[in-house]
Formats: sequence, structure tokens, C-alpha cells
Amino acid sequence: MSDSTVTVPVELVRDLHWMARRYADGRASYATSTFNGHTRTLLALGVSLNLTGDETIWARDAMGRGCDHLTGDEAAMGRTPDWWHTEPDAREQIDALTTALSQIIAVLGPTPCRCSGQQEEVAQALKIARASLVAVRGAQDGEGGA
Repeated sequence: MSDSTVTVPVELVRDLHWMARRYADGRASYATSTFNGHTRTLLALGVSLNLTGDETIWARDAMGRGCDHLTGDEAAMGRTPDWWHTEPDAREQIDALTTALSQIIAVLGPTPCRCSGQQEEVAQALKIARASLVAVRGAQDGEGGA
């Protein structure tokens, strides 16, 4: 038996799934899209997954749909988690900052140094944007930023 094909009890898979969702849900991390991808694989294999307390099997990313890679139907499943509503102003700030960073990256491309003479300004703007995102995420986690 190779490492890529292992037979495991379905109940073990179901338990690991909901526990992994508790970890991934609400994070601003690649963990949510990875988790959701594996959830799709489990569904394609015919595994019946248990709904969590908010009646979904999917993990939502704190940075939005672009990061958790959920479809509209997947995202609509269950109720919106409580953490999504704790900082409505922060949610708007995250969306605005994410849009701004996407626009900066679109203009500069993957290598900001192409913009000769403006590297310092661009670097400073990106540092400020990153610090803002970290502070907002910290406020949502109850950590007060940092």
C-alpha cells in the first residue's frame, strides 16, 4: 500500500474534517482554501460530512471569498459566523485594503523594483497596508493588533 492510498474508517475522516474546520474557519491564511479543496475531494469521493454548529462544512477566510475560494452556493451554506459581525468597520477596511493591494500589485507586477525612483514610497505604502491588515485582524481576534 502506498502513502497516497490508505483505507481509513469514514468516521475518522468525518471527525478530522470538523476538527480541521474549527482550526481553519475565520483565519486569514492559506489554511481555508486548502481545507475547502480537501472538503471538495471528500465530497467527490462520496464521503458524507457532518455539519458544524453553524450548519456548514466549509471554512470561511477572514479576508473574504477571494481567499477561501468558496463558490456562492458553498459560501451561502449555513449561517454567517459570529466573528464575521464583530467588527463591521474592520471588515470594510480589510476589503478596501485588499482591493488597494491588488491594484498596487497589478500596476507594479511581481517585482516592485521595476518602478525605479519610487521603491521607497511603494515599500512604505505596502508596509502601512500590511500593518493595517494585521491591526484589523488582531482587533477581530481580540488581541488589539500587532
